Amino acid sequence: MIERTTNEARAALQRMALLTASEGRREMTPQDLAAALAGSPGNTAGLWPPAQADAGASAATGVAFDQAAKLVMEQAFHVAAQERAGHVGTEHLLAALVRIGPPEVVAWLDARGATADAVDALLAGLAGGPGVERLTAEPSRADERRWRRATAHARGETRMLPALIVPVLLVTTAIVVFACCLWGP
Repeated sequence: MIERTTNEARAALQRMALLTASEGRREMTPQDLAAALAGSPGNTAGLWPPAQADAGASAATGVAFDQAAKLVMEQAFHVAAQERAGHVGTEHLLAALVRIGPPEVVAWLDARGATADAVDALLAGLAGGPGVERLTAEPSRADERRWRRATAHARGETRMLPALIVPVLLVTTAIVVFACCLWGP
């Protein structure tokens, strides 16, 4: 669902990759994500002071998420689904870190003001809306349908029958009952 990630969340993920590559590692960790989010612009900016601009940042290649970071990314999607948000933003990445991140990462974030209570208050204030963050482009109808299906599945909702099937079944049942009554046994 990368197409539903806000520009600010994408920038944080790029900073995460740069941090990993600058340290000569091949796998991005939740610690890298926490460091990339700290001071990032967007919906989480009010939780900590602004970060210094990255001087001479270039694209990081050959890095991947480690298993813990993959779980955090998956949890970020689930947080967005629970909030009924139409996107995954920095607030969802931060909430995922605070909720399921390694204890040392949670403590590091807590020391910088990104407590569980502060993140919950941020999510409540946004109420699923995008806040100051934006998607790169307006989602297509197909993308909207995929997002709705995926988030409904993540929330554990079952899919309802399409709107026209229920009336058709009711009318068909009524006709059959009427026909049985009219012609009798």
